Amino acid sequence: MKTNAFVEPDDIRTLFSQALSSMYKTEVPQYGALLDLVADINAEVLHENKALAGRLREAGQLGRLDLERHGAIRLGTVDELSVATATHMVERTGEQGKKYKVDRSDPMNIRVKIKVKLNGVPDEVSKIKGLEDAIERSISMTTKGYHVDIVFVDSAGPDVFEFSVKFCEWPNSGNWASSPVTLSHEVHHALGLDDR
Repeated sequence: MKTNAFVEPDDIRTLFSQALSSMYKTEVPQYGALLDLVADINAEVLHENKALAGRLREAGQLGRLDLERHGAIRLGTVDELSVATATHMVERTGEQGKKYKVDRSDPMNIRVKIKVKLNGVPDEVSKIKGLEDAIERSISMTTKGYHVDIVFVDSAGPDVFEFSVKFCEWPNSGNWASSPVTLSHEVHHALGLDDR
């Protein structure tokens, strides 16, 4: 007899994330020590804050706590991913007449999605692409309730901002050759926003 057994998408994401984390612990032994430290801190906080532990248990999030707190890649749940494809997205126009998307369904948590194409020497372009998370973190750390998702693409288009990467020139709104903090500032210019 043949049975069809389906696995829930969230379970697949969790298993994939756990496999990546396990692989990373093998490659970077200190990462395992970090996970142990995080687990110890989480356990201590939950022991001291019974109300928080109860809320997490009721929401079904207690088992995911360690997955959500470590630094390895964690794939979002269906609900979390719905933010990226939210129907509350509105289109705005920034510099260069380029379009970008804004999810303003929660005024305390504005999300912006911007597509960026970098032009320049491949090694230099790769260095800037490697700063994606740091640029995004710099924005969210300096402007609370505001998050930017930078999506690097290889093709031009009406919704793709294009910038050069030339480390031999000063960074500016047209030349993305700098640190994450400076580039987070330049993202604001690209979006057509005033200086922060």
